[in-house]
This record gives sequence, structure tokens and C-alpha cells, in this order.
Amino acid sequence: ASLLNTTDSWKQFSGELAAIDRQMRNQTLATIGIGLSVITGVFGAAYVGLRRAGREIAHGNASLAQAEGRLTLSAKASALGQITSHLMHGLQGSMAGLHAAVGVGGGAPDWTAAQAYTRRMETLVGETMAILNDRRTSLVYDLAGQDLAELIVRRNAGAADERKVALEVECRFAGRVDNRRGSLICLIASNLVQNAIAASGAGQRVRVELRQGPGPCLHAEVADSGTGVPESLREHLFEPGCSGRAGGTGLGLAISRLLALQIDGELTLAETGPSGSRFCLSVPLAERVPAT
Repeated sequence: ASLLNTTDSWKQFSGELAAIDRQMRNQTLATIGIGLSVITGVFGAAYVGLRRAGREIAHGNASLAQAEGRLTLSAKASALGQITSHLMHGLQGSMAGLHAAVGVGGGAPDWTAAQAYTRRMETLVGETMAILNDRRTSLVYDLAGQDLAELIVRRNAGAADERKVALEVECRFAGRVDNRRGSLICLIASNLVQNAIAASGAGQRVRVELRQGPGPCLHAEVADSGTGVPESLREHLFEPGCSGRAGGTGLGLAISRLLALQIDGELTLAETGPSGSRFCLSVPLAERVPAT
């Protein structure tokens, strides 16, 4: 009986030891599992954080490069403005003498063409000087959308008639812009219109549309009826020296984009193809401070 009791006690003790062993093994596995989960979570969070930091750094670098590019373009535009100012002052006197010289040529066709070109150059010099003078003085006034449309027509109607191209200007912009921004908008639009006229043939049309964009923004679109911009030129279209027209300098679009940046605008080639091209100038409108 004593031996049986001892055997039973040993079995009971062995069972308790086995239960304790299982419990310790389960607790060990649970601890290891929790530890692995914590480690995985820490590494996962660190990985996500690093990826996010990498994206933020990349975005910051891109923004910095863009800001640096804008500063460079702004500096170029400022230098270009100073050079233009000196050139225009010098040209004013020369143009007056040239006008007087060609005016004595009579009515011969060559002299008539020379007189027309001289008048156009005088007008261009006068308009440029007006813009430069506006930027130097404190004179500020508003231009309505219809005023901008009339200025664009006045500056380009002669060139369109000469090429027998129909110039259509539609104004759906009901807002107003200050004279400094408006003058540059008209200058950029005129550059685009002149290119569009040159790209279009006799009997075709050039269409200009002024409209209100999403939010406080003015959109000016110029569409021609030409054959489109060659694919080989599209990537560098707004760089100086890039021109698809024989005898072109490739400066018009480059200068126009610089001028757009001066008023926080953006000039893009919206679309191009065999039926023509469409350029879009988008300019944010300055917020009005209510009078007190």
C-alpha cells in the first residue's frame, strides 16, 4: 500500500511538472511572439517613417530646384528689362529719323512697305516705353477685360490684315486687372498672336479668348490654324534659340514666359497638332484690399 501511494504521488508530481513545463513553454513562446511583434512594429514604423522622410526630402529638393529656377528666370527678366529700357530709349530717336527718311520715298511699293514697317516699329517702341514708364511710376489704374481685348486687337489687326488672316478676339472675362499686370498680359498675348499669324495661312483664322479661370485667375488662350509645333521642338519650345519658323530667333516665347513669371503667371502649350496649336497664359489675380 505504501509503494502504491508513493507511485501515485510520483505520477501526480510528474504531471504537475509536465503542466508547469508546458506553461513555461507557452509563456516563453508568447513572450518571443510579443517581442517579435514589437520588433516588427518598430522596424515597420521606422521603414514607413524613412519612406515618408525620403518623399518629403525629394519634394523639398524639387521645390528648392523650382524656386532656384524661378529666381534665376526672375534675375534674367530683371536684366532683360534693364537692357530693354536702354535699347528703347536709344531707338526712340533713331525711329523718328528713320520715319522722316522713308517718308520722302513717295508712293513706290517698296517705300510704302518700308513706311508700314517703320510705323509698326514706332508703335512697338512706344508701347514698350509705356510699359516701362508704368513700372517706374506709382500710377496705378484698372483695366477691364474688354480693355485688354481692344488693346490686343489694336496691336495685331494690321499684321493680321497684311497676312489676310482673320483675327477673332472674344472676351468672357468680367473682372479687372491693374494696369501693370494688364500691360504685360497684352504684351505676352500680342507675342503669341504674332506667332499665330505667322503660322497661319491666308484665309485662316487666329482666335484669342479671355476668360475667368477657376478661382481668381485670368486665362488668355491664343489658337492658330497652322500645322502644329514639330515634336522635336516641343520639349525646348520656351528656351531661347528654339524656333520652328525660318528666320525665327526663338526669343519670342522665351521672353513671353519670363514676362509671365514676373506676374506669377504660367505660359504653356496647351495642345498642338496638324490642325493648329493653342497656347494658354494663366495669371492669378491680385486680391483686392477693401477700403477702410
